[in-house]
Amino acid sequence: MKNRIIAFSLFSCVGITAEIFFTSIYTNVEAVMRHEPVSWALQGRSYIWMFFIYGFASLFFPFAMDKMKNVPMFFRLLVYATGIYIAEFTSG
Repeated sequence: MKNRIIAFSLFSCVGITAEIFFTSIYTNVEAVMRHEPVSWALQGRSYIWMFFIYGFASLFFPFAMDKMKNVPMFFRLLVYATGIYIAEFTSG
């Protein structure tokens, strides 16, 4: 049980960190495309419920990782990214 809680927390923190990093960069890319000033503060954003959505990935991804350990890395990353998008889309 302790390992699952740790995995849940790690997946949650890594997911939220990646989302905040992505949104901060993406906001500046959009600003450049619209010829607006760039914000060097790099303020990203996320939502508190994303903690639980990314945490629940810790229940499903180890299963997928075991099944796909002999698949080339590019296809594994494609499957993982697709899984994350599906989880985010279905959770709202």
